[in-house]
Amino acid sequence: MKKKRFLYVSLNILAATFMLVGIYLLIRPYYQNYRQRTKIDDILAEMKITQTDGQKSTSEIEPVKEIEVSFAPDAYKVDGEEWEDFAKPSSTEPEANTRKFVKVKAYGRLDIPSINFSMPIADNATIHSLRVAIGHYKPSAPMGGKGYFVLFGHRGYRPGNYLHHIHEIKPGDEIIVVSSENAYIYIMDRSIEIEPSSLMKKINERTDQAGIIIVSCTPLRNTATQKRGSLRFLLYGHLKETISLTEN
Repeated sequence: MKKKRFLYVSLNILAATFMLVGIYLLIRPYYQNYRQRTKIDDILAEMKITQTDGQKSTSEIEPVKEIEVSFAPDAYKVDGEEWEDFAKPSSTEPEANTRKFVKVKAYGRLDIPSINFSMPIADNATIHSLRVAIGHYKPSAPMGGKGYFVLFGHRGYRPGNYLHHIHEIKPGDEIIVVSSENAYIYIMDRSIEIEPSSLMKKINERTDQAGIIIVSCTPLRNTATQKRGSLRFLLYGHLKETISLTEN
């Protein structure tokens, strides 16, 4: 009798454990996305310039403050980030994992009105900066400068997260890059999908014009011919105008 009771209790405990693990695995991605989105929104809010900051906008677009963001090295991890060649740690990046905090400098904002998108722009593209921002590929042109201003970002495999909806941007749509002084209005021209092996060649191509390339991954789901995230999605645009956001 005791053996049967022990077996019954053990099976119940085991069933409850499996149920709790299942619930955790089910809600974990949503909680992870919630924390990422909340952190990004907090950064955007901190970058806003208020009237007491002494800035006066000359358009409907408001300038942003440059800020430094700190968080634990293992915080805000993105599923699949280890697949991204452009997010792999540099030779010095692994040292960050031995520190209590990593630091990311957010110095701009990327707005894409057609997909209701807004994220901070970090001054570099690293495994940590891409968790909370879109990262500037440093060898490329600066904001609004001659050449391609190249930005890297995670795709986000759930609607509303990161660059999930980048494929919905159409030629003619505005891509707005905002700094502490100017807003750079780019116009989307085209998009292409390439193999990762061709990425560096493409983003280092020269142009005499001021342009932008936004790099992410595709497809969003496994297909008959491609695994999820196995290709690179490149969105191209040209600079239409530069708007000054400050008055002396």
